[in-house]
Amino acid sequence: MVGACTRCVHVVRESCPIQQWLESRLRTHHIRARWFATAHECLEAMRKRSSGPLVIGLDGKPEPGLQLLTQWNQMYPRMLSVAVVNRGDVRTAVRAIRAGAHECVERPLDEKWWLATLDAILNEQPIDHSYPDGVLTEMEKLVLSQVVEGKTSKEIAEVLRRSPRTVEVHRTHIMRKLGVSSTVDLVRQTVMMKILDPAQHS
Repeated sequence: MVGACTRCVHVVRESCPIQQWLESRLRTHHIRARWFATAHECLEAMRKRSSGPLVIGLDGKPEPGLQLLTQWNQMYPRMLSVAVVNRGDVRTAVRAIRAGAHECVERPLDEKWWLATLDAILNEQPIDHSYPDGVLTEMEKLVLSQVVEGKTSKEIAEVLRRSPRTVEVHRTHIMRKLGVSSTVDLVRQTVMMKILDPAQHS
């Protein structure tokens, strides 16, 4: 029975993304949360013993969490990690993925997606980052590179000398092609799938 072997997720309590309702559901799925007060405390504990993926919230001041992600990835490159950012926080999402986060998700958390992702991570299954159509036009790539830099549609319009409406249309087409529904998901796909030349958004 699955419950005979409880699986564990390490969660940093600082800016904790797991709400009470979700923790109870983790227990229902035989997933135990091991809590840490700070990113530093988590890292120190992991130096002594490491088992299970990491979940860390990056709202507020993300620096300690980003440092933890970088060190975690260096110490345990095969152990997966999930970063949680505020809705629309593209810059932090990009930094989290570059620091080694295997998944990046926005608040508020979607319960079904969250549990399915945790289940895949805990069972060491690959997370599917493929996308349906995939082929972007050169203009769409230009728009996307600006999105990854955290620019708004208005700012992108000024840079590319297009109307904000035209930029919005391009963004809609890009999101449809990549099969995503939010800007953070879009950024995650872009970075994980290496859709852009690294020089375009380094």
